[in-house]
Parts: sequence; C-alpha cells; structure tokens
Amino acid sequence: MTFCYCSASGFGSMLRAIGAQIEKTTNREACRDLSGRRLRDINEEKRLKNWIAQQAEREQEAKERKRRKLERLREELKHNFHDQTYEKERSELTEKISDAVEQECSKKRKATDTAMETIKKKKKKEKGCLWLDADEEGLSLSDDSDDSGSDIQPGTSGNGREVMINNRVTCDAVATLDEFTSSENSKDGESKDATEDSLVPSHPKEPTLHPHWNLFEHEKCGLSQADRIIGGRDAALGAYPWIARIGYTYNMSQKPVFRCGAVLVSKRYIVTAAHCVTNLPNRVRVGVIRLGEHNTNTNPDCEDDVCADPHQDFFPKEVIVHKDYGKPRFKNDISLIRLDRQVAFSSYVMPICMIHGVLLTKSYVSESSEVAGWGIYDIDNPKPSVLLQTVKLPVVKNEKCEDAFKFHAKIGRTQMCVGGEVGYDSCGGDSGGPLMKVETLDGSPRYYLLGVVSFGARKCGATAMPGVYTRISEYMNWIMDNMQT
Repeated sequence: MTFCYCSASGFGSMLRAIGAQIEKTTNREACRDLSGRRLRDINEEKRLKNWIAQQAEREQEAKERKRRKLERLREELKHNFHDQTYEKERSELTEKISDAVEQECSKKRKATDTAMETIKKKKKKEKGCLWLDADEEGLSLSDDSDDSGSDIQPGTSGNGREVMINNRVTCDAVATLDEFTSSENSKDGESKDATEDSLVPSHPKEPTLHPHWNLFEHEKCGLSQADRIIGGRDAALGAYPWIARIGYTYNMSQKPVFRCGAVLVSKRYIVTAAHCVTNLPNRVRVGVIRLGEHNTNTNPDCEDDVCADPHQDFFPKEVIVHKDYGKPRFKNDISLIRLDRQVAFSSYVMPICMIHGVLLTKSYVSESSEVAGWGIYDIDNPKPSVLLQTVKLPVVKNEKCEDAFKFHAKIGRTQMCVGGEVGYDSCGGDSGGPLMKVETLDGSPRYYLLGVVSFGARKCGATAMPGVYTRISEYMNWIMDNMQT
C-alpha cells in the first residue's frame, strides 16, 4: 500500500486553483446572461419603434381616406330640383310684398287724412287738462317750469298720436284724437274694462292671508310724530315719516334732481306711481331714494330746538312696474321699488300701515284724507316747495272724475277720485306720493295708505277738477306677490 503525503501549502494552492476555475466559469455564464437580456431589450425597443411608426402611418392613411370620401360626397349631387312654378313664384315674391306694404300704407294715410280733416272741422271746446310728472318726453331736470302753451302733461305716450308743444300735449288735440281712436282702444282692452272695471270698488282678497303679509311692519307703522300741495300748509317735523323722495340722475350725473314722491311700506320696499319710474327720457334714470327728509335745504332737519336724524339715501335694487300700466291709458299706475339695503327705522323714518280687513271694501266717499309732498305749492309761482307740505282733501265719487276726464281717460274701480275744491290739490312733484287717512283698526289710531297720486288738472287747484289716485286696496296682493324677504 502506497501513501501520499501532501503538505499544507500544497493543499491550499489546490483549493485556490479550484476557486479560480469556478469564478471564471461563473463570470462567463453571467456575461452570457447579461448579453442575452440586453439583446432582448434592444430587439423589443426596435419592435416598439416600428409599431409606433406603423400606427402613425395607419392613422395618416385613415385621415386621407376620410378626406377623399368627404370630397367625393361633396362632388356628388344628391338632389336636383327643377320646379318652374316654384322659381317663378319666388322671383315674384318680393314684388308682391312691396305691393302689399304700399297698399296698407296708402290705407293708413287715407285714414290719417280723414282724421285730421275731422279735427279741423270739429268745434274746439275748453276742457280740463291733465298732468303727470314723468312723461315720455317731458321730464325736465331743471327747477324752472314753463307753462306757456302747455295744457296737458301725460305720463305715458298712450297711442302715440299727441301733438307736442314745449314737451306738453294740447288738450283739444288729445280730446279729439282720443274720440277718433276709441274703436282702436276698445280692441286693446276697453271693452273688457267696461265690464270688469266699474266705478265701484271690488272685493279684493284679504291681504292678511297672503304669505308675504308679515313682510310689512305692523307694530311700528303709521305713527306720526306731530299732533306740493296747493293750498297746503307746512307739515310738522316727523308728521309723515314714511314719505320718500325719488331723485333722478341725468347721464350718470352724481347730483340727483327730485321730481316724484313715494311711500315706505316695509324695510326694503317703497310704493310709487308707475309713470315716475318708466318711460323716462333718454339717459335719465332713477338714481336715489331719500327717506327722512323734511326741509330740502337742511340736513339734519330741526324744528323748535328738536332735530331729526339725518336723512337716509338708498339706491334702487329693483324697479317693478305693473305689467298692465297704461292698458288702458293711465290705468295701473303703480310700481314697487326694492331698496339696496334695509331701512333703519326711527321716529322720523318708519313705514305706513297697509289696509286690510274692513278697510279693503270701505269707499271713503265724503270722508277726509291727507296728501303730502314737496310739489308745487303756489300755482302762480310754480316752484317745488322747500318744506314738506300737507293738505286735507275729500274723497268723492268716481263719477266726478269720470265726467271731468271723459275726453282723456276712463276712470275705473282701481282708481280713486279725490279733491275738487278750488285752492286745494296735489300737484306736479307730488306724483307717486301717498294718499293717507287715520283709522283705528288694530288698537291705537294709525295712518293707513289708501292711494298713490296719479294724475290731475294741469293747473292744480285753480279749478274744481278733482285728482285721480291709484286705489291701493286693488293692488295689495300685487304688491305682496312682488315682494321678497
């Protein structure tokens, strides 16, 4: 038996040689794996680039096919009409329309000529004349008033046939033309007015049942702080804390000119006449609403060492005009203005009470009512008053106004007839202001709103012609329908 003896150094060398061989083998295999993976990645990248390029080409080819198809469809004629009758009638249509228009215009010219001939032949009669502050052409922003040649001052253009003289309308022309156009007016609603709009007040719905009744102030309303108006007297400070003034601005000017009145009915709303806020001259707009005014020259106002709070100015947030204003003429002369913020109530600024219950159907004929405003107070010196004026006027039957204004307007149940005493009347500048009366309904006596100044004789208080007011009882539900919280 042969024995082999190996030293320790020889065994270590052998192990190192074996390890080196294994390491070489492992490195070669790792290099082969890495090369294979890299090659696969390169091939995959090439395939992806080729697919993207082919996809772009396919999309481009699809667009080209679609374009060629659309061009082919446009070139193809789907329908081809050849109707000789249609072509002939179409060529003659313009001529037929022109002939029809000319024929209609000729009829209207003949009717106008006939009307003017009737006017010339008709004997002129002296008649009462109307005024309204804010007519379509005649709202003057100056403080001077020119009465030369002026007889009537309408609040709406009506039929558009008035003869204008110095931004006024002559009474005789209006009376005659109104008679001539009565048949036209009847088509537009006077026949309905004759049956439904009688002189007797209707029986409106009870306002307290309306969901917006609580928007009115019921506890602090109609309380006076005192024990334009022709024949009027100076009102005491705080006598009518619900009186408001409407100021107009021209061409966005900053300084307002006050030409109409209004009445505060809640924290956010005032009531006025429709002709005060609509059909205004070009570039004239309602610019400011003023509350708490008494003396137009001072702020705050003082009387006998007692001073009121400074007046409050508001911007109109929304102006709501009755949709049937002027249908028929002078009817539904009422509007509602929402203020831009709530009113701060005080002893000198508070709302008037709104009628309800038994006051809705009360006629008030032969009873005394009150009107207040800064309108003309001396007919011989037609200037607005500096101090708030007030006058007491009797309520008369509507038949008196129906007779007085029969050539100008039809008076109905939605209106009130007030005044008729020489030397006492509301006048220009008082439009939209309140017609008031003290009533005891729910406890202590309070002022209630009966009407709104609408129109009357141009020479206020110089004749026995009464004035016409919008009857609030007929519009209570309209007011509440248009109020918001």
